[in-house]
Amino acid sequence: MHSPLGVRQPAHRTVKEIGPVHGVEALSADGNDIDVVWRLAEYGVGRARNEMQPVLLEFFTYRWKEHCGPREDLELGYRDQSELELWRSRCPIARFRKVLLTEKILKSDVDDRITRETVAEILAAFDFAKASPYPPKEDMMRFVFPEPVRPENYP
Repeated sequence: MHSPLGVRQPAHRTVKEIGPVHGVEALSADGNDIDVVWRLAEYGVGRARNEMQPVLLEFFTYRWKEHCGPREDLELGYRDQSELELWRSRCPIARFRKVLLTEKILKSDVDDRITRETVAEILAAFDFAKASPYPPKEDMMRFVFPEPVRPENYP
C-alpha cells in the first residue's frame, strides 16, 4: 500500500490480462472518464444479466489521499507533488462538470446552486455527527464480522 504500482505488479502485465487466462472477457479504460466508465459498466452488467457471462473491467485511476487517513502521504517518498498534481488535473468530477457546462447540459447557476447545497449538506452532516452522542460500547463490534443474513440482524 505504500509502494508504486510498478513495484507491486510487473510493468509488462495489467490486471486486464488476467481475465482471458481464465476465459473471462476483460476490458480496461481511463477510470477518470465518467462516460467511459459508465459505458463499460453498462456493457458488463448487460453481459452478466443477458448472457450470464462475467466481464473483468480494469479502470486506471489514482488515489489522491493516503491509503488510510486524510493526508497526502508525500513524505513517504513513493510519489511526489508533481505526480499528485498531474492526477488531480484529471479529476473525473471536474472533467465531467466541464463537459456538462460546455455542452450546455448544465447551466452555471444550477452548478453553483448544486455546489452550495452539497457543501451545506456535508457541513450539516459533520455538525450532526459532532453533536451526536457516541454509540453504546456494546454496539462497538456490531457489523464488524459477518453475521448470518437474517432480518432481525439488521435495523
